[in-house]
Amino acid sequence: DKIMIGVLRLQSLIGPLEDLYLRPDLKIEDRLKTDVFFGNAFSDEMIDRFFRPFLGGIFFDNKLRTNARELDFVFRMLALGENCLPKAGIGAVSDYMAKLMPEGSLKLNSPVKSISKSGDSVVLQSGEKIKAAAVVVATEGNVARELLKSAGLDLEAEGESKK
Repeated sequence: DKIMIGVLRLQSLIGPLEDLYLRPDLKIEDRLKTDVFFGNAFSDEMIDRFFRPFLGGIFFDNKLRTNARELDFVFRMLALGENCLPKAGIGAVSDYMAKLMPEGSLKLNSPVKSISKSGDSVVLQSGEKIKAAAVVVATEGNVARELLKSAGLDLEAEGESKK
């Protein structure tokens, strides 16, 4: 599997960037399970323990249904880019972003109990109601599902709306 990661990286670098989108129209999971290099594929363990969490975080798709051309694009960008973490850790990114926001516009450590059906306010666990131009749900899947249910949206297990 480790060698196959290197092969996948090299494949992503072959040819002009535009050519990545001429490659076969496959789902990522199908590509990883069938033919990465001369009929060789990744093990189920590698797919489940590495690709699902890693690519699921990038594409918001743990089922790996995203087109494999996007996988090639991401691998190419990772191979060519300067990928790093801040010296103070990944939390430094959100700390920096918080400093850019207007005073009082960010409320931390305030669990949300429900979202209004109109999507313009939330009620915190404390009972406080906060109005907003928009509500962004950025939390774990099971928590997000419950919050969205409170707003009248019902999600499938994979995060797709039933409506």
